Amino acid sequence: MGRSNKPRSQARRHAFQALYQWQLAGGTSHEVLAAFLADAEGPPFDLAYFTALVDKAIADPARWETLMARWVTRPPGQLDPVEKSLLTVGLVELAECPEIPYRVVLNEMVELAKLFGSAQSHAFVNSVLDKAARVLRPMETAAAPARGKRG
Repeated sequence: MGRSNKPRSQARRHAFQALYQWQLAGGTSHEVLAAFLADAEGPPFDLAYFTALVDKAIADPARWETLMARWVTRPPGQLDPVEKSLLTVGLVELAECPEIPYRVVLNEMVELAKLFGSAQSHAFVNSVLDKAARVLRPMETAAAPARGKRG
């Protein structure tokens, strides 16, 4: 799967990048959004969705770190900033955006991990978000056919 130019996919990518910058530089949600939007380039993106993802992530970082800690063996503070940003966007979507199919969330975060992360980031991100989806979206994941399993 190649890079997507769909507005919502671009919003996810920008949210990941904004959260990465936030981890390094800090700031309020408003400051992060303003700084990011001042420099935003590339294809059109869903501004409302981007803003909602960043706002939700920055409004309660402890919530996302607590969730992350359920499925990650390292403390969230020791995670690579790329991986932590991707996991945060994925967890926000899984927890707060039930209209987005969980497989879309996983696929898009894995693609971004392949693009921006280290060699094994995509497998790590997929594993954590898959486990999270089973807890945060039990009805949806139970109804989905298992992939890669013979039966």
